[in-house]
Parts: sequence; structure tokens; C-alpha cells
Amino acid sequence: MEKVLCRNFFSLCLLIWCVHSKSVFKFRAKSTVKNLINSEAVDKIRSSLECSVICSIKNKNTNIHGACEAYSYDSTNKRCQLYKGTGNSSAVSVSVYTYKLDGVYGDWSSWGSCSTTCGGGTQTRNRVCKAPKHGGDDCVGPATESKGGCNTNPCPIPGDWYAWTQWTACPVTCGGGKRVRTRTCNWSSHGTLTGPCEGESQEENDCHTFSCTNFARTCAELRKRGLTVNTQADIDPDGPGGMSPVKVYCDMTSDGGVGITIIGHDREAVTPVNGYVSRTYQLTYEIPFDQVKKIVDYSQQCKHHVKWRCHHSNINEGSKMVTNFIRRDKTTMPDYFPGGGAGTKGCACYQTGTCANPSRRCHCDANDETWRFDEGDITNKNDLPMYAFVAGDTESGIESGEFTIGKLKCSGAV
Repeated sequence: MEKVLCRNFFSLCLLIWCVHSKSVFKFRAKSTVKNLINSEAVDKIRSSLECSVICSIKNKNTNIHGACEAYSYDSTNKRCQLYKGTGNSSAVSVSVYTYKLDGVYGDWSSWGSCSTTCGGGTQTRNRVCKAPKHGGDDCVGPATESKGGCNTNPCPIPGDWYAWTQWTACPVTCGGGKRVRTRTCNWSSHGTLTGPCEGESQEENDCHTFSCTNFARTCAELRKRGLTVNTQADIDPDGPGGMSPVKVYCDMTSDGGVGITIIGHDREAVTPVNGYVSRTYQLTYEIPFDQVKKIVDYSQQCKHHVKWRCHHSNINEGSKMVTNFIRRDKTTMPDYFPGGGAGTKGCACYQTGTCANPSRRCHCDANDETWRFDEGDITNKNDLPMYAFVAGDTESGIESGEFTIGKLKCSGAV
């Protein structure tokens, strides 16, 4: 305990100024004595040098004897001090006391939410320590506690995906597009515990990112540029500045993915023929005939399949071929039937020695009541594209035939 002397104690203890080397105290008189040594009072004296005082007044005469109490904050030692003063108007003796306040916990909070929604989790709650002051001890015990046993219901198990669909066709043939594939979640994978499948249900990737600058002449050229899926595509067989570009079908998966240009026409279905000595059936292609010729010219190889079914109907009559196709010149027929050798006037069976009548050049040249057929590919580019098909020797009642002509297919580039 430290004692100091304060002077100038004014009458009635209405206002006392106590000057000390460490602090300045402002004493305000009160009519009753109260014990201020508690946490509420100490809280009020954080860092101010101005302190409240309660005076116990013995009497109200000029010669006053009283007792005063005041709290001060010692900023150097960071502690609370209680000053008690006694004396009269000429001298006041002040005793200094120091008090410590230990930390105290408040009430526990409510339990928090469960840490999981299934499978068993934990909950926590906490309490706040009212911090110690003036050198007091910390709060004793934990500030947080946990307990388990909440949300013990079983957790869902992610479902399994069904297989991916095929990629969609690229929406463009050049300049870059997006193709998409999807998959579906199997919601029965784990019975009632099946949850959403993990991952994405849709994927996309870039396709046909090559430039559209100048059209390709054929599908084979598009393959070299990067086209990899079967699609309708715009090409310009005769190059820039000539005829307008045309749309064809590009088969980019057959024959090792070389890029096959496929051109359809109006004679792909079976066409029956009966009652004609000779009849010509012109082919109308999906694109102009001159553009078809350009595709053939710019391709490395082309083929056109032809099939003729016959009943009592010859392909060759004497030295003349009465059933055959007309070449690209639009006027002449070649000296072979599709599948046969050039200059032979024969069919494929003549090449292998397997014709129905070994002495003839085609199966149909047996000219009997059995339905027979001859077929083969036209591969000579000088004869392609086929302009028309000529069907002969069907004029009598028992003579008849029918033909089928496939699509023109070209691949490679010269």
C-alpha cells in the first residue's frame, strides 16, 4: 500500500481536486457511501485519468471530516487502483490499493448445426470468456465442446452412368464448330440409396476447325484439311472463279478414312424394262453433270456399280452390244460391260471363265428362261461419269429385264 497526501479539500466535499505526481483525480461528492470495488466499476476506468469518487460526509460544517474513494487506471503498469482518502479540509491522507479481475466464462451457446446431412456428424457449441483485467488469471476450462450422434441416416451412393452416346455431327464443314455427346444417370444403381451421378452429363469438343478460305475440290481434299466425320459438305470441283460450289456427301470412314466423294442420281432404285427393242435411260445427278466430270477428273480413282437382271434378254446380239451404258461423251458405249475387260465386249464372268454359257461373254447371253444377272463396276475414268443406261432386247412378251445403278464414288486426288 502506498500513501500520498492531497491538499485543497474544499468545503462540503462538493468538489475535490487531488494533484499527484502520477495522476490527476477529479472527485465528485455523493451523499452516500457505496462499495465500487467490483467489475462494473472497474470497467469504467479503462484509460482515463478522470475518476468518479464517492464521499462519505460526516457533517456539513466548514470543518469537514470525511472519507472518499476513487478508482484510477495506472497506464504504466496497466492495472486498476483504488484510492481511499480520509482527512479534513486542510489535509487528506490517500491510501492506494490495486485489484485484479480474473476471466469469467459466459453461458454456453445453443448447439450448432450438424456437420453432415447423413452418415452421422457432430455438433459444437461455444462460450465466450470475459477477458481478465489488471493482471487477473485467464478463464478456466474449454471454450468449445462437441458431441456426435446427429443425422445418422445412411448417405446416398452416387449412381452409375450409362454409356456415352455417339458424337453428334459437326454443324459446319469448316471454320470450327462444336459436336456433342451425352450420357444418362442410372438412378437404380443402388436402389433407394441411389444419389445423383458424379460428373457431367454432356461433353462437347471442337470439330472442323480448318479454315473455310477457298472450297475444297473433293472430299479427299477435305480429309487432308481435317474433316473426319461423314457429312454433307460444300465443295468447288472446278476451283475458284468457275461454276458455283455444290453440296455432296463425304464418306470419311470407309476405306480407311481416305475421304470419298459420293454423288447420287435418280436411277438408284430398281428400274424394270419390258417391251423395247432398245431404250435409253439418262441419269440426272444431284449436281450438274459438268461438276460431276470435274470431280472425276480431280480424283485419283472413281467407280460406278451397274447391275442388269435379265430373262430371255441378251447383252450381246452377234457383234453388237445392245445393253450397256453411255459414257461421259453422252453418245457412245464402251466395248465392255461394267466389270468386264476393255475391248472384250464381255462381262465379269467372261474375265473369270464362269459365264452360264461358256461360249458366250455374259450370263445374260444364255438368253434362256432363267433369271440371271451381270454386274460390275465402271472404273475407267475416261468413261465416267456414266451419262445413261441403254436396255435392249426386251421387245417380246417373254423378254424382260431390270437394272440398278449405284452412286458414283470417287476418292484420292490427282
